[in-house]
Formats: sequence, structure tokens, C-alpha cells
Amino acid sequence: MAIEDENLAVEVADAAQEEIIEARWSVWPECPHHPNGLHPQLTEEGGSWICRVGDHRVGEIGKLGEM
Repeated sequence: MAIEDENLAVEVADAAQEEIIEARWSVWPECPHHPNGLHPQLTEEGGSWICRVGDHRVGEIGKLGEM
């Protein structure tokens, strides 16, 4: 079964996030507008980091620091 690139980006981001949170015992990445962690999700724009508190897209997976 093939996984599309965008789905793979979300899966990899989710796995990386879990590992980082376990190692640091803190939320990563954080929303720049809310005291909340972001969640990887597939959106119309592709693999994205989503803030569920503000219900908004913060950036593209792999390009979060460029925003």
C-alpha cells in the first residue's frame, strides 16, 4: 500500500512530535498565539501544523520555522 507524500509527512511529524515530547517532557511545537501545542494534520493546503485552541493553521509541516 502506498502512502501519499502529504500523508507521510503528517505521520512522520506525529511520530517525531511524540518522541520529542517524551524526551523533553514538554509540548512541541507550540502555537505562537496560544499557550497550546500544535497537531499535525492533513488539510486542503497539505500536511499542516494546526492549533486546535484557535482552530487555525500555523504552518506547513517541514516549513514551520519559515513562517
